[in-house]
Amino acid sequence: MTQRFPFLDGTPAAETAATDPAGTAPPPPHPGGADPDPGHDGGRLRSVLETATLVLAPTTVITALLFYFGWAQTNALFGRLGIDQSALGFTVQDYMLRSVNSTFRPLSVVLLAAVAGLSAHIALTRAMATPGRAGLAEGMWPVPMVLGGLLLLAGLSGLWGLVRYRVDFPVVPLSLGAGLGLLAYGAFLRGQAPERRAATAAVPRTLLAARRTVVAIFVLVMLFWSVAVYAQARGVREAARVAATISRRPDVTVYSARRLHLAGPTIRETELRGPDTAYRFRYTGLKLVVRSGGKWFLLPASWTPGNGGAALLLPDTDELRVEFRPGR
Repeated sequence: MTQRFPFLDGTPAAETAATDPAGTAPPPPHPGGADPDPGHDGGRLRSVLETATLVLAPTTVITALLFYFGWAQTNALFGRLGIDQSALGFTVQDYMLRSVNSTFRPLSVVLLAAVAGLSAHIALTRAMATPGRAGLAEGMWPVPMVLGGLLLLAGLSGLWGLVRYRVDFPVVPLSLGAGLGLLAYGAFLRGQAPERRAATAAVPRTLLAARRTVVAIFVLVMLFWSVAVYAQARGVREAARVAATISRRPDVTVYSARRLHLAGPTIRETELRGPDTAYRFRYTGLKLVVRSGGKWFLLPASWTPGNGGAALLLPDTDELRVEFRPGR
């Protein structure tokens, strides 16, 4: 006969045997009232990781789009003003901040379209799971296939130069991306039809995953292309606005210890004489565009894209003194 030992909480062995002769009583509860369950903890950790992935992946894409948009818009803007934007030494943060105001509207439209598409897919999935409506996919798959085919045709026509879309809106890349995405979704719905599920199941999963990956990469590339087209159009419009409103930008007076030989419409050089003069030359008739990377980007006060005025880039050093006055 096996001898029973008292529990650590002081319960006698005889009492335990009396209440549970077969010895089948459950083990005492875990201190603190919680029963350790590694599987439960692992599932919770997996859920946290999946949620983090769903949040971080779009955030990474949005961050990359903001940076690329800021770079493309800045490149178009300063290219029109007569200078390479790389000479200004903008940082990644500068590009992202310069893109924020211009991306709120298009980014909101993209996110709303994504929410609408996901909501429609969830509603369709629930409807197909309803008894008696399993054949709903059979009647729905031609709709995205036809729309996708038309959009893809429109995009390819613009890509090959058969049609010219005289708008700033990125018609070609958006049509290509949305068209292929809808075609892929139509193919997915077609494979969910009851009579085709067996054939779909016979296709290797790796092949289906590869198709989804290629489609996702193509759509992402088209999204970046769309951002580039839209950003360049915004940059060109911003350069035109700068040229039209240059008189309202701050007036700049530059004092220099050495002659800078600045020339251009409205730029006037004055030599300052005197034994205690630290800066011997003064230059007026300039307008401030931006300061970045330790450099001043200036334009002549009457600058226009066609009057021959040169863009000026001056280092911010002790040999120069820069003064500003409100524009008129």
